[in-house]
Amino acid sequence: MKKQLNIVFLEAKTSDYDFVLTILNDIDLNFIPILVQSPYQFSTILQKVKPDLILCNQKFTLINLDEVIKMIENSDLDSSLVLFNISVNDEENSSRIETHEKKWISSVHISKLGEKIKSLFTIPELEINLKSDFKEITRSKDLLFTIYHKSPNAICVSRLSDGIIVDFNDTFSKALKYNNDELLGTTGLELGFWDKVEERDQIVKAVKANGSLKDFHGCKPDKFGNFIYFTGNFELIIHEGIEYLLCNFYDITEKTKAKNALIESENQYRFLADHATDMISRMDVDANFTYMSPASDIIIGYKPEELLGHSAFEYMHADDLINVKKDHEQLMRTKESIIIIHRVRKKNGEYVWLESKASAVVDNLEGIVTEIISVSRDISNRKKIEDALIKSEYYYRLLADNSSDMISRHSVDGEYYYISPASLQLFGYDPEELVGHNAYDFIHQEEVENLKKTMEIVVEQEQAQTLVYRYKHKEGKYIWIESTNKVLHDKNTGKAIEIISVSRDISPRKQVEEKLKEKIKDLDTFIYRSSHDLKGPISSMKGLINMVRMEIKEEEANEFFEMMEKSVSHLDSILMDLLSITKIAQGQRNLTLIRFEEIIDEILQSLSNLPNFERITFHKNISVKNDFLCDRALVNNILQNLILNSIVYRNPEQEKGQTFISITEKEKFLEIIIEDDAEGIAEHMQEKVYEMFYRGNLKSSGTGLGLYIVKTAVEKLEGEIMLESTVDVGTKFIIHLPKTKPK
Repeated sequence: MKKQLNIVFLEAKTSDYDFVLTILNDIDLNFIPILVQSPYQFSTILQKVKPDLILCNQKFTLINLDEVIKMIENSDLDSSLVLFNISVNDEENSSRIETHEKKWISSVHISKLGEKIKSLFTIPELEINLKSDFKEITRSKDLLFTIYHKSPNAICVSRLSDGIIVDFNDTFSKALKYNNDELLGTTGLELGFWDKVEERDQIVKAVKANGSLKDFHGCKPDKFGNFIYFTGNFELIIHEGIEYLLCNFYDITEKTKAKNALIESENQYRFLADHATDMISRMDVDANFTYMSPASDIIIGYKPEELLGHSAFEYMHADDLINVKKDHEQLMRTKESIIIIHRVRKKNGEYVWLESKASAVVDNLEGIVTEIISVSRDISNRKKIEDALIKSEYYYRLLADNSSDMISRHSVDGEYYYISPASLQLFGYDPEELVGHNAYDFIHQEEVENLKKTMEIVVEQEQAQTLVYRYKHKEGKYIWIESTNKVLHDKNTGKAIEIISVSRDISPRKQVEEKLKEKIKDLDTFIYRSSHDLKGPISSMKGLINMVRMEIKEEEANEFFEMMEKSVSHLDSILMDLLSITKIAQGQRNLTLIRFEEIIDEILQSLSNLPNFERITFHKNISVKNDFLCDRALVNNILQNLILNSIVYRNPEQEKGQTFISITEKEKFLEIIIEDDAEGIAEHMQEKVYEMFYRGNLKSSGTGLGLYIVKTAVEKLEGEIMLESTVDVGTKFIIHLPKTKPK
């Protein structure tokens, strides 16, 4: 056996090296240990020293086994070299480690290392001086080695003198997310464990003075800057005369975060409770206050400290106390939150209505209620409103049940929600016979579609609308009813949610209206026939007057004949206007495509012989994209009468008058504007200008039917007319006619 062997240890950690070194020291073996922790060191050793044995552990070494073999083969070493790849697993696991094909390389379990070396270097049994049973020692040290690496505590060893890290366990490297080569040989200051040198110096000073530093708490960053909270100890250890600082700490990051989150949550809870407008309280299981938020001073007049230790039941209204105690028993039994509405006595003796949500806090282990948390708010105003609403609903129901009109509530689609008892008198149906049915099922089929379209418009409007239609009686006949409908909208969304309708029987009124229409029709017919019959005599009279004037040359007589002619002409104009009125009233609308340029030119041509025509300038602005679908005769009546008025009532003091004719197509209607700078109409007369035979100007020689005809024609076309006029400034008529699509 060689008296002295050169044994090279390829180990990343000093602790692994010390562990193997201890095993070899248990054998009376003369050797020189050489620790190698980098490829460069190994290359240098191969050049300067001839190793007899190389020990490595591939799990912990910083040098790849193939790289080691290659470096050995490229060196001048002879074949007597032996390389052991040491395993720290159990024997079964070690048997699965592949043996390298080279004969001078083999794998060995740590417990078999002594036997391998003994066999390799032929050490007699007597020459092996074991300090204790080798197998037990290796098992014990193997156990200690495993405990060291598997410990949940992070362990790190650094030289006391310069702070260089010489060893650490797996928990330490995993906690800080560093690789082995990033930790070994570096200092805590370089890795950011210490903010400055003085911080470590203080710890070293304390450890030297006391031998250790217990229960140290700190917060340090890992490799990626994430802070780790820890608690642990620092110990002073001495190995082979060198002082080391042993750091043994436990990661409490999650626990600290949870604690901080709990503190933050409690702070937020306290902040919210102290500033909430609701009164927040905590009570024990007997309803004694253990905490009260400051809102108690505002809501019930007591400061929090005045309530602590007192029972909540002390302040309850006597009429509510029994129910509140029942609610308390229910909460303790079911452990489910409940809403309690009750009265509480304020400090000034008055009572306030509170709405309290009480929740039980349950011990998770024992399953019992430990305390009660209550959130209470003042609902006195709400209670007043609710009481007023109940009273209002009572009177509403009283009115609805006793009204002769039928009051109903139904959906936007027509489904009845409520029907008042008047339905029996009006339609022969009891309310329960109608509720749940659709109103359109009882409406005359000829009116359903139009009524649905009208209701769509009603839904979009806020004002109540009145509709007239026929409703089917239980006996099968139809009666005319008039319904005033009001739409209710959701305050938050603005969406229509239901319609309230008040309906009454108007069949007698409809009969009177029908008879009146017949009388009006008869009157229109009489006027039309009378006017038509009078046209002949009037035309004859006008002809006779002209013949007499041609025969009689006396000037005085001709003046009388001229006066007669004017009277007959005026009567003729009245008859013509009356005929126009009856035609408008009795006639049906005859829709045709019309061109406004043609109509206006024809009107101006027909009026060109009037005395004042030449003293007026007419301005036309017609912007209608397409031919307009309307009744040409009615439009002609409207335009002719308005243009005629601008000529007849021209301001005599003006040398030249102006009349503006504008026709513009809007999105939903056609706008006609006739504006002049004539004499104008006084404000007190403007409401009467559309009346039959009304003349706002005493100097007027007209029939007083022109604007009546205009208004009648506009209404026949379902349009609207507006008047703006100022005396000595002028008059402006604005007419809107709805668009009609061709069929």
